[in-house]
Amino acid sequence: MELKERRVYVKSSHQKMLVIRVDDIGDYLLFRNCIEQIYVNKSAEYHITLLGNLAWKELFDVFDKDFVDEVIWLDKRKFNDDVEYKKNFLISLAQSYYNLVLVSAKSRYFLLEDLLSLAVNSDHKIANINDLSNAISTPVDERSIYNTFVQWHHKDVHESIFNKLFFRDALNINMNRALPHIDKKRIPVIGFSNEPYAVIFPGASLKMKRWSTGKFAAVADYLIDKKKLQIIIAGAEADRTYSSQIVKRSKNRNNITDCCGKTGLLELMALINGANILISNDTCAAHIGALTDVKSIIPLNGRHYGRFFPYPSQSNHVVPVYPKSFKSLITSTDIFNFQGRHNINDIKATEVTDKIDILLNNFQVAGHEDCHQL
Repeated sequence: MELKERRVYVKSSHQKMLVIRVDDIGDYLLFRNCIEQIYVNKSAEYHITLLGNLAWKELFDVFDKDFVDEVIWLDKRKFNDDVEYKKNFLISLAQSYYNLVLVSAKSRYFLLEDLLSLAVNSDHKIANINDLSNAISTPVDERSIYNTFVQWHHKDVHESIFNKLFFRDALNINMNRALPHIDKKRIPVIGFSNEPYAVIFPGASLKMKRWSTGKFAAVADYLIDKKKLQIIIAGAEADRTYSSQIVKRSKNRNNITDCCGKTGLLELMALINGANILISNDTCAAHIGALTDVKSIIPLNGRHYGRFFPYPSQSNHVVPVYPKSFKSLITSTDIFNFQGRHNINDIKATEVTDKIDILLNNFQVAGHEDCHQL
């Protein structure tokens, strides 16, 4: 089993809980505040184990490791691509028994979350009714995997609140209403620049989420010329394709530093935390901007509207920008979690620079309202 970690003590209680959460970094950032509340409410009753995605271990170890008793790390890439790794992982998982298994992901994959759940020995497994917007239908009856499904009483809410509602109902505990947040005192201070700077994050997992490098370059030039900011481009090594194009198309190359592939997750958080403003596609960087209270502008194509962006209205430092063709749909009562895909590159660079002026001049920008109570 990959990187299994235990505390040095053993609780007297024989109750064991397994929380399975193996989706990506942005999803973890919207789930992580639940971990502490589960621990506060249930640690006296349960030995709590988290089955998590190795991709976000670096952040978990800094911010959340004190709120579980044990962690099982899954290398999701190897699990998907390496048959031997998958077989050994599932065999190892099947050797443990848990009194309670919780799978909180709104969109589950049969070959991931459901398969992991099937491998676990437990008499009680709880999951959400599966939202198939990010997954294909399960080839087996879900009732053969799970005993209980949490009903969606408030389905049209931001993902961070949806996560809290799941654990509130599954465990019958109180969950606070606070928006996603992070202990900024634990973020390292790293001197990326001696001058004020903006961060641009041009990568994204899907092409339909990537705003054009030419428009990012125009925004970079605006930030340099009009706002007197240096530009730091961040991302994975694979994002150098986009960062190099931005540098090439900019008129101010000497004011741009390409850090793609040069930062780990914690360094990326530190980089964004020190920025005057963040311009990012729909990626983990955008959620880091939200958690660190950094003014952030996010070009979006409208897919999953309300589920991930916009953030609730209290987070008015996170400003989404949509194509005009999508903005005309926003007043619709059925737009939440919209599954269409308007062209993100219909967003003009001037629409983003207009938002920059608003944010950097401290005007209030309305967000997405979540009116229900937890």
